[in-house]
Amino acid sequence: NIGLLWGDGLNYHKIRDILFAMKSNGWAAENIIFGMGGGLHSSVTRDTQRNAFKCSAQFRDGQWFDIFKNPLDSSKKSKTGRFKLVKEKNSFKTIPIDACGDNVLQTVFKNGELLIDEKFENIKSRTEQYSNYSSY
Repeated sequence: NIGLLWGDGLNYHKIRDILFAMKSNGWAAENIIFGMGGGLHSSVTRDTQRNAFKCSAQFRDGQWFDIFKNPLDSSKKSKTGRFKLVKEKNSFKTIPIDACGDNVLQTVFKNGELLIDEKFENIKSRTEQYSNYSSY
């Protein structure tokens, strides 16, 4: 027995269209399972806020290598190299690691070790002081 699990980029209309196409081609609905993603709830995705986590550098054999994504949609091109996050007036900015400015990011995990064990209330309190900040 073979089945299909589909859980990316779905909404009610796409599920209906997929099931119609399956039926039209002689496939039963019991051959597919749909995963519950954000599209079925609110259609908000990481692209809504233009947010993504991507690898930008790799440490290998004692040295750093730049890694980047360069897709056809140039608005989704990733930054390349190592970075730090700095405060500028009422905003944050991502800049190259060797540029001037104090890095506000902290290393929490390194090589599987928890370096900072912090209570959620402390994190929440710290984020509230930046509620009027923007990022770019």
